[in-house]
Amino acid sequence: MPIRIVPPERLAEARRLFETTQLSGERIATETGVSRTSIRRYAEAQGWIRPPAAPDRVTLVASLRGRVEKEIGAAEAAIGGAGEERDARVEKMARSLASLVRTLRELAKYDEEQGRRGRDADPARGPGAGEDRDGQSVADLDAFRAELADRIARLRGG
Repeated sequence: MPIRIVPPERLAEARRLFETTQLSGERIATETGVSRTSIRRYAEAQGWIRPPAAPDRVTLVASLRGRVEKEIGAAEAAIGGAGEERDARVEKMARSLASLVRTLRELAKYDEEQGRRGRDADPARGPGAGEDRDGQSVADLDAFRAELADRIARLRGG
């Protein structure tokens, strides 16, 4: 079987896609015109590295919730201090918490929109009533937000 020479620009594009996306070898082959076997061989020979997989939604939300809890704990501990230094620490923590809460809110909004799209396209594929894409109860998210708001209010009132 004759050896095919891969044009450098196609090989460069295959490497870029291999190292910067989660596209399958088959998809990269389709996009670049370089065979899947050639992509695998070049990757092994030249040490191409795949990017790490993005965390799934459940892991991401759990991580954000953990950060929120950690920030709340640090803010509660900081309240014991006094003076301007304490106020500056509490203000910084409040800003950080607000940012994390906004991120959680945006994720919940995105999941809700995606859930609506999925139900509109195929009712059998959408989440169950009262659940987000990950099967997590929307009421649980609302309860979490309410508890978080109460704790922030206590921190500010303290």
